[in-house]
Amino acid sequence: MLLQAVLTALMLGSGSVRATTFTGSSAGLLQLPEGTFGASLSSENSGTNNRITWGDPTPDSFRNYLQYDGVGFTTEIDQLFPLGEIEYRNGEVFTGSHNLDASNFPLAIELSFLNPLTATNTFNYRFSLLQTLNQTGDPVLDADTLSFAADGVSTDTFNFEGTEYTLQLVGFSNDGGSTILEEFVLPEEATVNALLYAQLTAAAQESTPIPEPGLLVGIGLLGVYLSGTRFKRR
Repeated sequence: MLLQAVLTALMLGSGSVRATTFTGSSAGLLQLPEGTFGASLSSENSGTNNRITWGDPTPDSFRNYLQYDGVGFTTEIDQLFPLGEIEYRNGEVFTGSHNLDASNFPLAIELSFLNPLTATNTFNYRFSLLQTLNQTGDPVLDADTLSFAADGVSTDTFNFEGTEYTLQLVGFSNDGGSTILEEFVLPEEATVNALLYAQLTAAAQESTPIPEPGLLVGIGLLGVYLSGTRFKRR
């Protein structure tokens, strides 16, 4: 019986999260830091507060904006998938026309699941937008850069069949996922688009420690000894 219990524990400990396909759609909600002036939120393409526009443009230029458009998704755990589309218009604006702190602004991403569960879960992130002064006249050298903080992992999770999952941002791609970069480069006086890629990850599962081979042999011999002892007593 003791040996059987050990073997059962080993079988349970070797289990893993079975493959599950998740389908649904995403949406992004941007927020303005408290006390911001010269910037505003708007709802575009059926989204809600998914665009920030800021700054007064110089002559022959335009205001800046950053927009998130959600897309539908089908994915499994630890599989890269396009989460949404980021659009950025990089205009030339007067420095004193806004005080948007783009070094640390929040983006909340909602996942509306259709299968295998029906639920909407929100994951909160911090993005950083490095805005450069236009000094060289070269659109790339004067480009802004968009990135997300740390490893892109949210502390928010959802539970499905007893396992906790979270959403990890991986990077940006403008070639359908063939190349994924940690930063989205935004040339001056241009409007550019990129897909934001992510993956669903399972929280670490506690597993039963696997005994050393020598311990298993010893347990087996103990079982034989106990069985022989009971036989002699009869």
